Amino acid sequence: MASGLTTTEALLDDPKKKFNYDDFLEHIGQVGPFQRRATLLLCWPAFFFGIIIMCSTFTGAVPRYRCYVNGCENATVNEFQPVWINHTVPWYQGDPVLRQCRRYNVTWNVPAQCLEDDIVDVDLVKCHQWVYDTSLFRSTIVTDFDLTCDDEWKQTFCNTLYMTGMLIGASTLGNLSDVLGRKKSFTVTTLLLATVVTLSAVATDFWTYAVLRFLCGVFNIGFFLVLFVWGVEAVGQDYRLLCGLIYNLITSIGSILLGVTAYYVRDWRTLQLIIGLPMFSLLILHWYVPESIRWLITKKKFTEVRKLVLMAAKMNGTSVPERFLIRINRDENAAFHNEKKAVNSVETIFDIFRSPLLFRRMVIMFAAW
Repeated sequence: MASGLTTTEALLDDPKKKFNYDDFLEHIGQVGPFQRRATLLLCWPAFFFGIIIMCSTFTGAVPRYRCYVNGCENATVNEFQPVWINHTVPWYQGDPVLRQCRRYNVTWNVPAQCLEDDIVDVDLVKCHQWVYDTSLFRSTIVTDFDLTCDDEWKQTFCNTLYMTGMLIGASTLGNLSDVLGRKKSFTVTTLLLATVVTLSAVATDFWTYAVLRFLCGVFNIGFFLVLFVWGVEAVGQDYRLLCGLIYNLITSIGSILLGVTAYYVRDWRTLQLIIGLPMFSLLILHWYVPESIRWLITKKKFTEVRKLVLMAAKMNGTSVPERFLIRINRDENAAFHNEKKAVNSVETIFDIFRSPLLFRRMVIMFAAW
């Protein structure tokens, strides 16, 4: 080792060693102001990931409902359990719950007839209109789209579509960030997610809502994967676990805040707008969070690497050793001369199986989930 040089500095003298961001962080600090700014700003969008997953708990809630009885209902107020209900809608055997999907096959002409007790051996017919109990929720997708009786499966189907969307998004949009970069991918997925979440609030029929919910799943997981990787890559190795835990904690806090909001907002369309519209404000992070230096290094964008390295050192109150700049310049020149000869290698999921370490980690994560 050359006299007076640290281990890191000595390694930088090795002509075969490429620029390593972790070596740089060892010099300026693994979690200085530059890294903290990026990591903490990305806590803001992390709130929305859990909110969007859990919002169907409230927007898709199934309230109590019963058949609408022509001739008996109040023209201005649909009371859920009026005094005449026992004479028009049958009860379940041994269960004090109103029959939700059947009514007596009787025509009532005036409200007074609805109180008569002479209904004996009358056939039941399917209901085609319903009255909902609005004591808990003023409206949900169930009440707006009449997802009742034979159509009640559609509410669960929406949740299945959402999880299917997450599966597709996780397997596709993660690669997008490796191609476009963390910043561009975050901006694209945020814009798309905010749009579909907001449009869900004005869906006029069930199938439109279902498609939008599916797209929410696709873009939400892609949105979270990008911000998670982007934030974790900003800090040094010793702080990556802590950073990841913080993002997951904030996701849980977002879910709690959703519950508090839903307590005061009982209309599903209003709640959907409260979730979707603020997400457009996340687009300003494109100008405040720098691109991942680690990603720039893998893509050999050393001009941008040099610029951000100097910015990081300045914000952290340190200076960049000349060896680092020499290393960046040398790698940039090498990348320029080899650009036409080199064949871009794109990493795929199959590369995991070629690495014993990555494969072992994948198996552990699979078992954990």
